[in-house]
Amino acid sequence: MPINYFQPICNISPYKQAKTTSNNNIFGLCDDSTPNSKTPAYIDNTNKSNWIATVINKQNLLVEFYAVDNCRGTLNKDGNSESECDGILRYKTNTLVFVELKNKKSNWLKSGAEQMSITIQYFKQKKTEDNYIIKNCLCNKKHPKFSLNDRVVSTADIELKFKKETGIALHVSTEINID
Repeated sequence: MPINYFQPICNISPYKQAKTTSNNNIFGLCDDSTPNSKTPAYIDNTNKSNWIATVINKQNLLVEFYAVDNCRGTLNKDGNSESECDGILRYKTNTLVFVELKNKKSNWLKSGAEQMSITIQYFKQKKTEDNYIIKNCLCNKKHPKFSLNDRVVSTADIELKFKKETGIALHVSTEINID
């Protein structure tokens, strides 16, 4: 059964809000999950200290954020729970930004890229006839100035694998620009 990424309530109990919105010119994305408490990511307009990613929305467009990880319950072909990206920003009806939020000092780039790749591939397989503009952003609060230009060989391998699997370049930043 296809997953509807754009529904307002999570599939997984307890049924939490999956959709949050903002039209502020600056807002944040948060993920309060811990190993013992899995919660969906969300938009926050006020508490900057909790923001993992900052969204710059100069045109004050209505931006929707749909939580995916800890919310949708996607299963892989073996019936095991899939580790997907934290959520999808949607604006102008057909522009999507797949977002993975990290707050780790190490071992985050490969796992984050894999989570986004899985979600993008699954979305492309199951999407409707809509023509979406698909973007992505891997955000890490512990590495706000990380640049793929400062890469090492293993980072280049991660980028290449991501591009091959999704058809789009991996974007790593703590800022997401809504254009």
